[in-house]
Amino acid sequence: MLAVVTSRLGRVTGRAGRVLCAAVGAGVLIGVLATPAFGANRPLSLSILLGDSCVDGLAKPNTVIKFTIEDASGSLKGRDALMTQGDGSWYGCVDFFSDGLTTGDHIKVVDYDTHQQLSYTIPRITLAVDRVSNVVSGKAPAGMRLALEAADFNTPLFGKDPYDIVKHVTANGGGTYSHDFDTDGIDLMAAAQLELRASAQGGAISLRRDLTVPGLFVVINQAEFGGYLRPYFPIGITLKVGGSKVATGNAVGDSSGQFDGRVIDADGELYRVVGGEWLKAPALGIAWTVPNINGAASRHTNVLTGTCFAHEPWVVIAGYFGYANGMTNGSGAFSVDLSDQGGIAKGDQVVIGCFTKAGDVVEEELVVQ
Repeated sequence: MLAVVTSRLGRVTGRAGRVLCAAVGAGVLIGVLATPAFGANRPLSLSILLGDSCVDGLAKPNTVIKFTIEDASGSLKGRDALMTQGDGSWYGCVDFFSDGLTTGDHIKVVDYDTHQQLSYTIPRITLAVDRVSNVVSGKAPAGMRLALEAADFNTPLFGKDPYDIVKHVTANGGGTYSHDFDTDGIDLMAAAQLELRASAQGGAISLRRDLTVPGLFVVINQAEFGGYLRPYFPIGITLKVGGSKVATGNAVGDSSGQFDGRVIDADGELYRVVGGEWLKAPALGIAWTVPNINGAASRHTNVLTGTCFAHEPWVVIAGYFGYANGMTNGSGAFSVDLSDQGGIAKGDQVVIGCFTKAGDVVEEELVVQ
């Protein structure tokens, strides 16, 4: 969907050169250990992304690494023996049917050549965001020092500067932390990226937890909806017309928080969103009317028109080269001439995205006739 595409493009462009940009949901550069002096053994390191199914790290080049991962009850989740790469990097995963890395999991890594070992039990480290108050909070061991990064490169659509900011916080005696990004002048909107980082055992172990700021994406003339939540959290959607419920939908965030679902009517049949429905999604604090986008494209005048949320951003992608964005007027209407971008031809696919203040998106797709 447009929202997913634009947010991913923004993250890839703004974070060029970072090691996880090619993965779903952009990553953050953690840093690379300096190359040790000639003849010295490279210190063994372990990197953990909470919720993921794999671990990685650095060690002596071309050495044998063995790792084991057990859950809190002592049951085996994964183990392997492998050779490090020429640069010393190594990478391994839990067994296919095991859950991702979580609180209480114990990881042991051994370098057979250097006899270095790392043994670590993952503590409870959580990450949550309130996109209304812009407060990010969670749990961590008391006294743990944390780096909290927030980044968003879609903000120019809203007339704001992009940002990529790191704040340092410490978990208090009760094992909690928080930071209000309002104090930094930052509005955390849907699809913005958050990452929490910490280290242990003198920096030999690094921990990360990622979160995409929650948001909802709806497609006109389809039953499809999707977006972002906290991982494994549920979302329920209700659509009403004239005060009467016409459709509902439910979904659950996956390990990265991304979700997708369908809205159905009382008979269990797919309900195609047409615009004009009153939509509620309590998990995201959403209560608004789906716009009647009614997108229209003229290949004779090269003009695109539609109706979105009043005084909010719109984005248009047309054919292979056409792109435009702007703000709607008081009635939500917009009009754009794409003559200077190659124009509009018969058969061109057009995508119109209507954004809310929180960054949610309603999308319509059409083909130029």
